[in-house]
Amino acid sequence: MRVSDFSATYLPASGEIELAWTTADETEITGFNLWRSTSEGGTREKLNDALITASQQPLGDTYTFFDDDLVAGQAYYYWLEVMGDAGPPDTIGPRSARAGWLYYFPLFQN
Repeated sequence: MRVSDFSATYLPASGEIELAWTTADETEITGFNLWRSTSEGGTREKLNDALITASQQPLGDTYTFFDDDLVAGQAYYYWLEVMGDAGPPDTIGPRSARAGWLYYFPLFQN
């Protein structure tokens, strides 16, 4: 397996979902695409405009992508598409995370 880890984690401090993945070997990987849906079997939309280029490290690398186009309370499902030098892409996922609620409490001085 060329990708050893893929996760989706909601970050309350920033209100984003962090997508993180680690590769074990990149000698045959050209790059990555990230896909998102609001249901596991729903229509997927590509998150990245251009291919996320692989670093081509023989011992692998670590990547992060932040999804900030979220609706509070909504669950999101993510897939990582691994593009190789030859053959069809590998797809990993889904991984899911739920966008939380951001609260704003203004402070007033008396």
